[in-house]
Amino acid sequence: MLGWTLPGGSRTGLGSLQLGHHDEAGQLHYAGGVGTGFSERELAELRARLDALAVEPPAELLVGGEPLEPGIHWVRPELVVEIQFTAWSGAGRVRHPVYLGLRKDKSAGQVVLVPPDPEAKRSVVKPRAAPGRVSVARRGPKIAVPPVHRPQPTRENTGAANPRPSVVIAHAPKRGRETIGGVELSHADRPLWPGVTKRDLAAYWLAVAEHALPWLAHRPLAIVRCPVGIAGEHFFQKRGNGLLPEQIREGSAAGSPFLAIDKPEGLVAMAQMSAIELHPWGAAEADPLHPDWIVLDLDPGEGVAFSEVIQAAHDVHDRLKGLGFAGFPRTTGGKGLHVVVPIAPRADWEQTKAFCRTFAEAMSQEEPHRFLPTLSKAERRGRILIDYLRNGLGNTAIGSFCPRALSCCGPGRPWPCRSPGRR
Repeated sequence: MLGWTLPGGSRTGLGSLQLGHHDEAGQLHYAGGVGTGFSERELAELRARLDALAVEPPAELLVGGEPLEPGIHWVRPELVVEIQFTAWSGAGRVRHPVYLGLRKDKSAGQVVLVPPDPEAKRSVVKPRAAPGRVSVARRGPKIAVPPVHRPQPTRENTGAANPRPSVVIAHAPKRGRETIGGVELSHADRPLWPGVTKRDLAAYWLAVAEHALPWLAHRPLAIVRCPVGIAGEHFFQKRGNGLLPEQIREGSAAGSPFLAIDKPEGLVAMAQMSAIELHPWGAAEADPLHPDWIVLDLDPGEGVAFSEVIQAAHDVHDRLKGLGFAGFPRTTGGKGLHVVVPIAPRADWEQTKAFCRTFAEAMSQEEPHRFLPTLSKAERRGRILIDYLRNGLGNTAIGSFCPRALSCCGPGRPWPCRSPGRR
């Protein structure tokens, strides 16, 4: 961990943690920020620890992509955090990260990674120190919802002699609106993928709702939104901030926020929000602290054929069967497969995660040439990661029947397609 930013809005403690890692030559790389997944208690505890680690900015930092935020408060790179994320960007930054916790069993010196895209341009920069905390106007968190416009004071509502002029908000005409499944879609013709519109996504959800809802309805959800399609910016969202369609509601459990739906109309409302990916918790909304399924994500490293992933899924299934569990494959993963295991909702998240970790480590110890239980990209070539980190409070995995915010389908090709690497 390299630093942190100030919170915005009503949030306390910190806004985001700024992440980094060393490469094999000892150079320090910037890896982006993580601003979700924290409980209120964690925000407070982290802020206290980070204040005690304050330091001048690093003398040299390798940075790819956009420039660093100017408001980073730098700390001694001593703390190691565990995150869940969907992919690396070409600039070497994590996409859609979610904070999972501190790794007290690891030292910062052990966080050594081969840069995910060694050919990507990176510049050596000397970061600036954050300006004073009091004098700097804080910006709110970057979220995928429009800001709330509030009218400015006028003579009529303040009685002031020299009022500021009021703000006139222009409303665009309701073009491209239509109703699907009882839900009004705006910009129904907007492409989300090449050749696939928001209308098409809504129609898809209605077609598969009977099969998809048992895995999505009445369950805590996080979503990936692409307001202008997959070519634009993606947002990982757990909060609605009061600006949701009526078919989607907000909730929280043990300080971890979530969204939820009940019916097919909720799926169409997700399409209206350009929410392409729906990621459910492994627990029901009625009992969010006791999971009723676990997910073991088989993520192949470079050089692993998909046939090897299929065999790994069979091996995981057989081992689980020997322990008295029934698992089945889910094919909505990015490159690999998920093995989903229904369980009785008796154990809490901490116990469940501990079991999954032990399971992954046991398979890796028995066949280290095939499996590994850690996220280290440097060690994954030719092996399959058994990712157990989907199984924790607030952690998610892509839902069954859910599309992905990935550009595998070209113009004129059917969706979802079956191009190499996508199943």
